Amino acid sequence: MPWPSKKQPVPPPSAAPWVAGPQLQPEADYAGEREFHDPVADVLDLEAFLDEVTKSPAGDTPAAEARYTHDGAVPELAWARQPAPDTASATADEQPSAHDVELADEEHFEAPQPVKTPPRIQQPAPRPITRQAVGTSWDHAEQDIAPAGTVDWRTPPARPVPGSGWRRWLYLASAKSINLGENPADAAIRELDRKIQTPLDREFSLGVVQLKGGAAKTTTSIGLGNAFAETRPDAIVAIDVNPDRGNMGRRTELRTGSNVFSLIASRRPTRVQDVRAHTNQTSAGLEVLASAQDPAIAQSFSEWDYAEVFGILSDFYSVIISDCGTNITHSATQAVLARADALIIPLDARSDSAEEAVATIDYLHCAYAKDPETNAALIDDQGHQQWIYRHLLARTVVVISHQRPGRRRFDVEKSLAWFRERVMDVHVIPYDPHLEEGGEIIPERLSAATRLAYRELAAKVAGVFPSTYSTDPHLRRAV
Repeated sequence: MPWPSKKQPVPPPSAAPWVAGPQLQPEADYAGEREFHDPVADVLDLEAFLDEVTKSPAGDTPAAEARYTHDGAVPELAWARQPAPDTASATADEQPSAHDVELADEEHFEAPQPVKTPPRIQQPAPRPITRQAVGTSWDHAEQDIAPAGTVDWRTPPARPVPGSGWRRWLYLASAKSINLGENPADAAIRELDRKIQTPLDREFSLGVVQLKGGAAKTTTSIGLGNAFAETRPDAIVAIDVNPDRGNMGRRTELRTGSNVFSLIASRRPTRVQDVRAHTNQTSAGLEVLASAQDPAIAQSFSEWDYAEVFGILSDFYSVIISDCGTNITHSATQAVLARADALIIPLDARSDSAEEAVATIDYLHCAYAKDPETNAALIDDQGHQQWIYRHLLARTVVVISHQRPGRRRFDVEKSLAWFRERVMDVHVIPYDPHLEEGGEIIPERLSAATRLAYRELAAKVAGVFPSTYSTDPHLRRAV
């Protein structure tokens, strides 16, 4: 039978230019054979193409016959499964003769070339079904679903209720239906309260020292203690450490005749109620432990007495404010400085009071350890003197109080600049008529500016609170 003539394959039809066809995906080509994603469809297309190419004019049957495996999944071709002829084991009769070879050369016999299958267009994968947004256009119908854990199901926080000002009036006049939020002043006070409420994991000792009397030491101690007591939920106590007849008991409402010596002489307290039997209390919640009012026994307040009282108060109170006397070298004042975490140096807006505050700072800067027998300075391993209280200057606040109205011949701005170079901070307390009275200090009778000034002072002191769990590494205490 004569060999069929070689016939070129029919090119696949192309799509219309205005129809955007699918993009062809590159497929791997291994040794001239192309990898198809759908083997059944690819083989069917191949059979039709081979049938068209190898079909004889007399209508002979196709040269290739498609066969399938027993499960019908992977097709096979009959000619692909036929083993290749083994020329080495063929007999002499089956070998082609030289005449046949020459005849094939004369007729320019051409062996059929392997037919290249046309590339098959891969259909695009179907798009995943996504959630449709109700009430939106078709352009934005498909919305991406947020992954789990990123959706915030919480409702927006409610605005804080205004506490003062015209916002408060509008809130009440509208039957609490219009809430514009708190005014900036209320927000600033709330931020101060947050700083004052800094948590403490141990007691905090605050010493109030000055070399001159009448410098508002007791006024500053009670005002600062009231600011802490009004804001913090824990117990706050102020103790009068004046070895002379102190006046802290007279600036508060007397509810008991007990004092520090009564507390020392009593049985060791096991409850906070046992301590409160010896203290007075302000309307803000500050507890005051007064000193002895009899000058005959006042001088007996010593370093050992303060150590005993401090050991009792530290078991029940978180902030301990110690109001010292004018003699900074007294043993009781030295005991306060030895246990102090921070210091307050108050002064009146007068030149003589400012000079005494300067002398106090000089003493804290120059005090050094001495030998108890020879009174000589102690030297460390590096040959330097052992400074005792110099480190406290980095935690000292100078408080300038205006105890009298009107202008005075005292430059406050220059004093502020001088003290800021030597201590942590400087704070100013404005004039208040209630403090000038010199009697019992009632927080409700203070002006709003004075109460705000004491609250700001408490926030500055709270900035140096030692806390193991604080986020600020400078405030974190080593454990």
